[in-house]
Amino acid sequence: MPEDGGRFPRLKDLYIYYVDGRAGTGEEIAGPHFMGNWEEEDVSFLFFSAPSRALVDDFIEARPDLSLIDEYRMPYEQWHGEAPSRFRAGSLWFVPARFQDFRPQEPSAGHGPFPPVSSEPVLPDPILMDPGVVFGAGNHATTRDCVAALEFVFRRGPVKTVLDMGTGSGILSLAARRLGRVRVLALDLNFLAAATARDNIRLNHMEDRVLAVKGNALDFTDFPFDLVVANIHHDVMKDMMTPEFFSNKSYVILSGLLKSQGRDIVQRLEGLPAKVEKRWSRDGVWHTFLTSPKKTD
Repeated sequence: MPEDGGRFPRLKDLYIYYVDGRAGTGEEIAGPHFMGNWEEEDVSFLFFSAPSRALVDDFIEARPDLSLIDEYRMPYEQWHGEAPSRFRAGSLWFVPARFQDFRPQEPSAGHGPFPPVSSEPVLPDPILMDPGVVFGAGNHATTRDCVAALEFVFRRGPVKTVLDMGTGSGILSLAARRLGRVRVLALDLNFLAAATARDNIRLNHMEDRVLAVKGNALDFTDFPFDLVVANIHHDVMKDMMTPEFFSNKSYVILSGLLKSQGRDIVQRLEGLPAKVEKRWSRDGVWHTFLTSPKKTD
């Protein structure tokens, strides 16, 4: 690993090749600049940290089922909406891997990126993150609210098992592990996300307690867990709103919901063996709910 952490520590631009067809993991593509393939239905996005058209052409030539649609160059910060930056959510600190040795300043108000290094002592045990090109840099409101929900649950009592549905970079799995001595199963349907989560698990030396795998989280809905974290699309969340899902879970965090989607989920909960224990909202736009079992008479 480079001295300042992460696989692509000095990444400035992304070179993205938009391909018709499912390219798989892209393992046949050689070279240090290939970052991975993100698949959406029947198209692929091949990510590189440097111009790589010749490599892509060779790869596609060997795969008659693929064809190049377009190519883009994009600043890495633009891809994530802003530069991945160190931040605090609740009691936890998250630091881009390239800033491993940092000294935080307290923010003037709320959360958010922190100013340049101060003279304060080095913060012990931050969670190191290399999000690569997947969701989970920590700059989204729902990530912060999910961390708040995690802390709320861990303060309520012991948690032994956690399922992280749609783990992305693995940021919420790492947060759960840092908050308690739990076993975490981190799932994502996208193999690039699962691979990125595994990298971050190794980066934080949590392999003994956190397992990231490629898989459909809906295949695990009937399994018992003390806590489930689901910061996922509303369309996917609707499919798991069943009595079987909530019957053997102590707590479920439901996030990634806009206002109308949040109303829909609350309505669906009315006929299920779970109730809203607590809710979080950012500017009335993004909504997060914590559910617990309904008491039976």
